[in-house]
Amino acid sequence: MLSRRLFVIAVVSATVTTVAAAASAQCFRHEECPDDQLCLELDCATSEEPLQSCENADECTGGVHWLCDDGYCKKDGVYCQNPAGHCNNDNGWFTCGCEDGLGCDGSGPELDPPPTDEELYTECIDILVSSCGEEAPDIGDECTPEQLETCEDYFDWTDQLLLACDFEPEETTYFQLKQCCNFLEEEMEWFQDEIDCVVAPHNSCRV
Repeated sequence: MLSRRLFVIAVVSATVTTVAAAASAQCFRHEECPDDQLCLELDCATSEEPLQSCENADECTGGVHWLCDDGYCKKDGVYCQNPAGHCNNDNGWFTCGCEDGLGCDGSGPELDPPPTDEELYTECIDILVSSCGEEAPDIGDECTPEQLETCEDYFDWTDQLLLACDFEPEETTYFQLKQCCNFLEEEMEWFQDEIDCVVAPHNSCRV
């Protein structure tokens, strides 16, 4: 009786260990994650932004190197990110997007044998740092406090318009704020007319 009990405990223990190991396994590619989850910081997690649904990769609107996985469009390649941006890297190509609105793409001959995902991830980090840096950009380097206040008020207005039309507004990006401040700095007439209508003094364009 004792030996049978020990056997059952051993089986349960082995099962728990296997499940724990599976739960803590690293991911490198978005398609390793189920349903609408993505591989973020080497772990499967739900994206803050909803993914485009699909039946095949041709329906994905992101361009080349996209997959239709578990009914959702996911970018192909090994994924890496830091506060300054993100990259997808694979054998023969890479693409990066930076928080400052810039980015880069590259391609080259495919290696044979192909590199492992661990090697691609290390290379991905190197490409990301060289392309985007390591720290999130500081909008204070691009906007005066007065410009930033005006632009934040402007984007608050556009968010109200989206909500009034039953659309969910997205978080204002660094690039949008930078562009807004540049428009103010250059005193672009069409944009200044819109700003005046929104922020001062009568707010006649407000919903």
